[in-house]
Amino acid sequence: PDLTESRNASAQEERRRGFEAMAKEAEAPYIITNIHHAEEGIMRRANSVVVCSTDWYALRLYETAKQYSAGIIGFDNIGFIDLLKIPLDSVSYDIKKTAQYALDYIEAGKLSEKPISHTVVARGSVS
Repeated sequence: PDLTESRNASAQEERRRGFEAMAKEAEAPYIITNIHHAEEGIMRRANSVVVCSTDWYALRLYETAKQYSAGIIGFDNIGFIDLLKIPLDSVSYDIKKTAQYALDYIEAGKLSEKPISHTVVARGSVS
């Protein structure tokens, strides 16, 4: 397949698009920012929920979110969150299936139209 086409394969970009579509459909207010300005956004919108495109970003912003009574959730459900004793909620998905979708695309240009199933692992960072 032509991997130079304009389609964006970035997981973070796809997550942002999905979140924006959901928020617009629900007519829920939201802001999009980057990691460098996220703390300012949390301070201006206390008592909100911060959706981070990765658990790494969520961990970086966790203390600020808690300080301003904001909920926070990440993606990937990285394995060591439980070891840190930080109650970070995270979106978990089947990594093997995700890898297989990527291989199918690289090898045959076959792009699955089925979304990858996912669950929210609730640990208490979003009330």
